Amino acid sequence: MAKTTEIWLPTTPPTMNYAVKRHWAIFNKMKQEIQRQVEVYLIERRGRAPMATPVSVDALLRFPTRRGRDAENYSAMLSKSVGDALVNGRWIPNDTPPYYKFRDLVFEHEMGPHRTILFFYEP
Repeated sequence: MAKTTEIWLPTTPPTMNYAVKRHWAIFNKMKQEIQRQVEVYLIERRGRAPMATPVSVDALLRFPTRRGRDAENYSAMLSKSVGDALVNGRWIPNDTPPYYKFRDLVFEHEMGPHRTILFFYEP
């Protein structure tokens, strides 16, 4: 698979530990904001042309402080937001495994302002 698109978001998703302790509407609002950002940046980077499926996505997150973080606590919301953005923007027909796979999430070693880099791969 070749990397076809890379987008940089000026934020990181909230951890599921934070989101689960809040009301479902707060969780939904956070997810919608990430989804909106992904859609805006994808339109800027690649337009509205459909993607070849299955689309695979990797993520790299950077935080301003160095401490232990559990990748799965961040990948759940990010995976859902990205999949929904791809479907909503009509880049893929559905966010099920034949069309979309969120593969990996890693953390940058360097500290700095919050940032999420998403790497999209098409066959």
